[in-house]
Amino acid sequence: MANAECKDSADPREPCGTENLDIVLRSRLAEASMVLRRSCLRCERPLKAAWLAGPIGTMCGALCVLMLAVPVEGQTKPAPEPAPDATKAGPTASMLQLMRGVFFPTANMIFNVQTHDPAQKKSAADAPNPQVFNWVQWGGSLYSGWEDVDYAATVLAEVTPLLLVPGRTCDNGKPVPVERADWVKFTNEMLQAARKSVAAAKSRNQEAVSDSTNDLTDACMACHRVYRDRRPPGAERVSPAASSLRCTVP
Repeated sequence: MANAECKDSADPREPCGTENLDIVLRSRLAEASMVLRRSCLRCERPLKAAWLAGPIGTMCGALCVLMLAVPVEGQTKPAPEPAPDATKAGPTASMLQLMRGVFFPTANMIFNVQTHDPAQKKSAADAPNPQVFNWVQWGGSLYSGWEDVDYAATVLAEVTPLLLVPGRTCDNGKPVPVERADWVKFTNEMLQAARKSVAAAKSRNQEAVSDSTNDLTDACMACHRVYRDRRPPGAERVSPAASSLRCTVP
């Protein structure tokens, strides 16, 4: 309850009764703390006063560190941003987009080692044209030949498990059969072949990388024969009906 003297208080901010004293003190301390914190932040500039270089300056610096480390009452840290869960987010690309956007160009960089030695310097024809800027040419000129092979092989190994993400569809709208044992087997074979290319690239041996492409070819063809290349009788390869059996069980 408020004291009788509160009616005669000269300062309306003064507490009326001991039950409010704690609230007021906390408020005043919070205000003082904010002022000190702002002063500490300004002290990040180089200190020019000579006396601050001595024990007083050390004590002031320690006090500032403590003040900045302790949160002011009423201030709360924002909740951390939740980490995305790839398994729940679902796929963005269709199987066709994943193959043409990642697998096909990346695997071709490894197949290219069959006829091109990555150790050879890139020709002037591969350099960016100063007259017409080309992002692909520019990007291709940044790394050495063996670095390109390294990145292609490691990316191929990293993205292969995406073939097992549920919810993806083929270009004909049929769901990718990620739960089937043969699809899992094809995916594991692709992963093993990609990792073999990674190891071969690290050896900087052109023949070893060329040999590893045989495993890549076998892994690709094993899956393609079952889930990509089957067509209904009479369907032309380029006709819309040619893809109607993709991702379907034989």
